[in-house]
Amino acid sequence: MSTAPAKLQAPVTSAPDTTWGIPTPIFSGMVGATIGFCGAAVLFKIGRRNTQEDREEDRQRDDALRERIEARELWSDLYEDIRTAASDTLALCIDLSERPLCQDDAEAQHVAALHRRLRIAIGHARGHRSPELTESLTELCTRLEELRRTLLPQRTALTDRTQIDQHNVLDIAAQSADQARIGIALEGNARKTRDALDTEWGSR
Repeated sequence: MSTAPAKLQAPVTSAPDTTWGIPTPIFSGMVGATIGFCGAAVLFKIGRRNTQEDREEDRQRDDALRERIEARELWSDLYEDIRTAASDTLALCIDLSERPLCQDDAEAQHVAALHRRLRIAIGHARGHRSPELTESLTELCTRLEELRRTLLPQRTALTDRTQIDQHNVLDIAAQSADQARIGIALEGNARKTRDALDTEWGSR
């Protein structure tokens, strides 16, 4: 009995796994790449935001430092201006103790200049410096204004025999006495201002 030779059959192979029609290994790679890209994008945005925040903080620190430097320089200039004005006022008090001032004296022009300088200093000090310093500056400025109002007529007129009768001797004497009184108070105000200035300068 003869037997027919067996037919060869092709090996059975299973269909490859797919996801949405895409082979699973390839799909997995695509998903991994997408996740990696998104993660990198998120990290980039976070890093960029942090960099912007760092730059803003650096700018704010630079601005604050610049403001402190400018304020310190302004305070230094103000300190020198006030101290010089106080010293000049004390020198003026010495002149007042020696003779009354007339409108055409060089010292009288100095009174006007000191008054202007102190008014400017008060404007810079108010709200930025201590109340004690501002108050002493205001008192000093007020005394100088009083002194300006008590200046005697021009010295050339007082020494001119043809004009001497135009002035009341009693008024001249009263104004001279007022100047002496103001000079004493002015000296005290100048020293008070200088002390308040040095106290605040030493505390900064």
